[in-house]
Amino acid sequence: MKLKNFAQLNVKEGALVLEWRNHASVAAFMKQKNITKTEHLNFMESLKHDTSKEYFLVFANAIPIGVIDFIEIVRGFSCEFGIYQSPFLKGYGEILMQKVLDYAFNVLKVKELRACAFNANTKAIDLYLRFGFEITKRDARMCYFNRGDEAK
Repeated sequence: MKLKNFAQLNVKEGALVLEWRNHASVAAFMKQKNITKTEHLNFMESLKHDTSKEYFLVFANAIPIGVIDFIEIVRGFSCEFGIYQSPFLKGYGEILMQKVLDYAFNVLKVKELRACAFNANTKAIDLYLRFGFEITKRDARMCYFNRGDEAK
């Protein structure tokens, strides 16, 4: 498994990430449903100077399989993560989740990892629960999760 920071993606990889991100099966579970190419390029450029966010394209055997991200990073303390796999692949959720946990707890050294998912995103909710996350709050739209590093 290899992580490639969004700030280091080539043009082809950046276009691939945008295609995945706006694919109906991925966008359905995003807070912002569609992003333009200009918004995407500006966002990727902004990551070069923003230490509170890290986004990665994840590769398995040189094949791009998904994206993991970390926001609101306070190294050594906490962050929130996001995750999605290529809409053209199946079965990589657990591998991506392992990379999330490894990076958050062993590189960022956080003690607390947070996430949220739309209530309708039952696959994400089930995945998070299988990996030791606890539901901390649920409202009409979203489910919120937390996991400490002691759950390793």
